[in-house]
Amino acid sequence: MDRKAIIIMSAAIILAGLFSWYLRWVEIKPSGEIDFGVIPLSDGDWSGQVKELSKEETEILRANRTFSATYRTPTSTEVDVFIAYFTSQKYGSSIHSPRNCLPGSGWIIGSIKKTPWTLESRSFIINKMIIWREGRRFMVYYWYLTRNGEIDSELGLKFDLIKNSLLGKATDGALIRITAPLGAGLSDNPDIQWFVKKFIKYIYSSLPLRA
Repeated sequence: MDRKAIIIMSAAIILAGLFSWYLRWVEIKPSGEIDFGVIPLSDGDWSGQVKELSKEETEILRANRTFSATYRTPTSTEVDVFIAYFTSQKYGSSIHSPRNCLPGSGWIIGSIKKTPWTLESRSFIINKMIIWREGRRFMVYYWYLTRNGEIDSELGLKFDLIKNSLLGKATDGALIRITAPLGAGLSDNPDIQWFVKKFIKYIYSSLPLRA
């Protein structure tokens, strides 16, 4: 190999190393402020109560901000909403997937189905997951929200992180998870749908992720 080829190869290796360092350690500060205070604890017939995460849950999750509350109406089942916001998905603080977290907490996943959904004229895919433990079944809706919009898969979340890193954009993101009891023989809980249609505007307004 001649001297010119060695120089070119060495330069390419150095540049690749510098670029890898940039992708891992250079972080763009997110614009906008997060404000879970805009999510009301009452709206119409719905009333809610904030739930505090345990110290252990907080340490495992490693989210920068979280919101957890239980809502219900006089005629509905309880609906739990959980939001975890991460100012960066680098440095080991990536968004945790319910596919991994729930089994780790003793829940058994019965099924997972991707479902097209339209909210406020936005069409996207959400995950519908049936889980159970100790004879109780629950319906879980979840999806991710980043600067590029809604994402329904963990792989898509990784690609989104790479894309934003390459483009020099903020890599913040959030997990949105809605859970409600599921009666015997049922495959869905309409109370979740009514809750999301009512509260999605507040949830999205609380996060600095949508233009």
